[in-house]
Amino acid sequence: MSTLDDCWSSADDVTPGRLTERLRSGGVIAADTSVASVTRELIGIGTLAQLWRLHVRYDPEGAGPRTIILKLPHTSAEVRDLATRLRFYEREIGFYDNVAASTPIGTASCYWSTFDPVTKDFVLLLEDIGALDYHDQLAGIPIADVRVAARAIAAHHAHCWEREELLRASWTGTVNEPPMPQAGEQMLTERIPILDDRLGSQLPPGTIALAERIRDGIQPLLRAFTDQGPLTLLHGDLRAENLFFTPAPDRELVAIDWQIAVIGRAAYDVGYLMAQSVTSEIRKVHERRVLQEYHAALVSHGATGYSLDDAWGDYRRTILWSLVYAVGAISDDLTDPGGLARIRTITTRIMHAIADLDATEMLIP
Repeated sequence: MSTLDDCWSSADDVTPGRLTERLRSGGVIAADTSVASVTRELIGIGTLAQLWRLHVRYDPEGAGPRTIILKLPHTSAEVRDLATRLRFYEREIGFYDNVAASTPIGTASCYWSTFDPVTKDFVLLLEDIGALDYHDQLAGIPIADVRVAARAIAAHHAHCWEREELLRASWTGTVNEPPMPQAGEQMLTERIPILDDRLGSQLPPGTIALAERIRDGIQPLLRAFTDQGPLTLLHGDLRAENLFFTPAPDRELVAIDWQIAVIGRAAYDVGYLMAQSVTSEIRKVHERRVLQEYHAALVSHGATGYSLDDAWGDYRRTILWSLVYAVGAISDDLTDPGGLARIRTITTRIMHAIADLDATEMLIP
């Protein structure tokens, strides 16, 4: 993590001189190379952060990456407050500083990063992987790429398996670490009525009642992901929008957005992926095979003490927990019909998975 000077507060702070300094410090460009010009293109304000694509020219020409992704804190005070309380920005910087270079899972190269522990501002300069293949979450990830993703996250989990320096790292924490359960309970309390009002009649029967049961039992549900080992470092947000794939024949996963990197039981990431980013038809046919392949890869990379039955239980528990994220996507200011249709589709997908797997068994009275 660099400490050259204060964090940039906006993309306007990215001048050729400042970018030169940071790329040199990160070893991205040579000491005799300079940034000649930089232009900025806003490519998205996501759930937790804002993303810019920097178009860069160098002196000498072509001496560095032509495009770079700039990631900065969200512009919303409400989102910033949530990210600060749950340490989302700190988690992602910690991942890039401590894990990204060694984990076998593909990641975007980090050219430079910094985090201010007082203001909670951060800056990430990342490799632009936008040219790689990706899938729309609503269309769903094809089974071939689901299997690629499952094997890749298994290798990452095994790499981080029971590593004390990660389990005790200051920049991460367990799935159930306060204020995670409290924030989840508050969010559900606020948003379940909104979901009911906007989409309740269009969702599978029992959706609202089940969301309320999860809210009321959120703390024991989350504790089950961490009460017993073995534990590993989870991605925490393994869904289609965060996954890119290199071209065939050597198809590999590149995972981005590590802001929710947390400690927990391994199959969490697989359940999270299958519940939200795979169609119900594909999930129902292939989920056992996917989990078997995931577990076999986990073991082949050296993970121990975690049976296939253990993984299946955690998978079902995560399917249930995923309903929280569908509820969390609704808000008072969401009026876009496309956004509402998206939430309806994802929520319905999750409810079908819960029913197919009888996952309500995982609720702890």
